[in-house]
Amino acid sequence: MYINTTLSASDILASLAFIASLLALWISWKTYDRDTHSIKVRGSIFGHPSTGWNVSISVANVGRRPISIVHKSYKSPDGRHCSFSFLHPEAGSARIEEGDSVATEFKGENGQGFFRTTEEARATKFFITDSLDETYQISFDSSQKSILQKIKIKLLPKKN
Repeated sequence: MYINTTLSASDILASLAFIASLLALWISWKTYDRDTHSIKVRGSIFGHPSTGWNVSISVANVGRRPISIVHKSYKSPDGRHCSFSFLHPEAGSARIEEGDSVATEFKGENGQGFFRTTEEARATKFFITDSLDETYQISFDSSQKSILQKIKIKLLPKKN
């Protein structure tokens, strides 16, 4: 039995076409991945022991597409869950262009803090929801004032 080991011009051309198509597929995937939205969320605790503590949340768009932040919410350790419009009720959502950021606060009224202690603020779970209904959780590390953490989670389905 004789096996021909020489490559013809059509074999080489077909191999080059296959490699070029794989390269084009890889480039198109990288372009698609780069053009999606991506946000980074940072939370920090501020205040004073005599007046109480507040939480500031900053949301930055690090992706190539604009994205709107619709809701901010929190879930306290005792199970209370509250959801708010990201900005003011009349403003609706906050549209963030590429490279921009917006901030919001969970701040008490009349100069009082939203939380009595920093431990209470760290134990509370804070969430940001974007216009694509993806939810990001902000959490605090006990050894630092704030920690940057991006965790995509899905909350319970909305009840109609």
